[in-house]
Amino acid sequence: RKICKDHGPFFSMGLPILGSGLRGTVYLVQDVDVMARILRQEASSPSGIIESEWPMIAWMEKKNYKSVGLMKRGQEWKRIRSFMQKDLLAPASAREYLPGIMKGAAKASSKATEFVKED
Repeated sequence: RKICKDHGPFFSMGLPILGSGLRGTVYLVQDVDVMARILRQEASSPSGIIESEWPMIAWMEKKNYKSVGLMKRGQEWKRIRSFMQKDLLAPASAREYLPGIMKGAAKASSKATEFVKED
């Protein structure tokens, strides 16, 4: 919460391994409406961190899981994602589930401020 108060609803920070570049830059969004706009404007097959989970993808392919398409880019990803997000991005729906996600993220990252370097 302190980071959000200090930096606003949208900011970046370094999380090596998870982020991109030398500092591991990740972008954080703390506002439901801003997040909905970002997701609505994404490309038809955006990239994401899940694509780096190649061991899981290989295992899912070996087991013939139909949902493996969600772990990749392309038409199958878009088909599954479109079905799943039908009501997911509506602001009213997001207001229902995002507080729980934010609470869990806050709890999980409560020590993150110890690793933030001020420039």
